[in-house]
Amino acid sequence: MSKVHITLVGAQAAPVYNGIVATEPDYVIFICSDDSEKTVKAVVTEIDIPNEKILISPTNPIEIAKIAKQLADRFNEDEVILNISSGLK
Repeated sequence: MSKVHITLVGAQAAPVYNGIVATEPDYVIFICSDDSEKTVKAVVTEIDIPNEKILISPTNPIEIAKIAKQLADRFNEDEVILNISSGLK
C-alpha cells in the first residue's frame, strides 16, 4: 500500500509544496489546468518523489467527475491524501 498525494494546483506553489512536504507521500498526482501548469513545473524541481500531472479543464464538471472516478478506482487500495488548498474550488 502506497501513500498517494493528490493535489489541486493553482497559481501559488507554496500550498502545493507544503502539503507534499508535510505528508511525505510515495507518489504525487498534480491536477492542473493550462494556467497552473507552470506551478507544477516549479514544485517538481523541488521534490524527489515520483509524480504525474493530469491536465484538465477547471470548468468542465463532466471531465472532472470522470478523472475523479478514475483516480478513485486506480488508488482504491492505497492511502490517499487530497490537498484542496490550491487551485479552483
